[in-house]
Amino acid sequence: MKRKSNKGKWYALITIIAVLAVIAVLAVIAAVFGISKSKKDGQQVSKNSSSLTYAFNADPVSLNPINSNDLWGLKTINMIYSPLARTNNDGTVTYELAKSIKQAEDGKSIDVKLRKGIKWSDGKPFTADDVVFTYTQKAKKENGKYESLWIGDKPISVEKVGDYEVKFILPAASAAAVNNLTNETYIIPKHIYKNTSDFSVNDLGVYPTVGTGPYVLKKFTSGSSLTLTANKYYYGGKVNTKKINVRIIENADTLKVALQKGEVDLES
Repeated sequence: MKRKSNKGKWYALITIIAVLAVIAVLAVIAAVFGISKSKKDGQQVSKNSSSLTYAFNADPVSLNPINSNDLWGLKTINMIYSPLARTNNDGTVTYELAKSIKQAEDGKSIDVKLRKGIKWSDGKPFTADDVVFTYTQKAKKENGKYESLWIGDKPISVEKVGDYEVKFILPAASAAAVNNLTNETYIIPKHIYKNTSDFSVNDLGVYPTVGTGPYVLKKFTSGSSLTLTANKYYYGGKVNTKKINVRIIENADTLKVALQKGEVDLES
């Protein structure tokens, strides 16, 4: 979809949605790695709980990391895939797949060194090839969410420097380039999607998913549920909650009853 006339408004909206998704998913991560309050009478969900039931208020519209804009899709993607880094509300950067990010003095290129030893959830190594592949696909207009990777009327390009280093080439110097590159872009595995011809779709159709995040999406039933299981290769440490069951509950009264009965541990 082309959004020329309202490009600024759309990009601002997408950014807000992405930030909300990251904040919301922290509640799940807290339950995964620590202690989190349940919505039922202040009951605590143990960090050693084998499973967790999480309620979404609507279906994810897109589970495709290349083009997802919707809140529920981004919440799910946050649990499955990882970005190079995350820009926090206070402007600080938390590195994820990247070890360092440095913009050149002339502002026209950005060098990114990647963390070594990270594996995809299928056990294959994460490398610069995956980063180049992901950003190349996302920068294509036809795939639907290219705006953050364009400066003016030209796309940012990326090239492999080594197995664990890439360089982004900017059409023009931009102070916002690092933030735009790191936010909202989740790296996908080249070895899984290299033969995919269309990245504009809402579902890339690979289940179980292959990512570097704490979870693997095993099953998605539209209008009903999602089933996620722990990624044994997750670089962030042991995932204590082995399974997350997401229930799609759009009706507020139904959700309230489910929380009261203890059928749901967390809601968005």
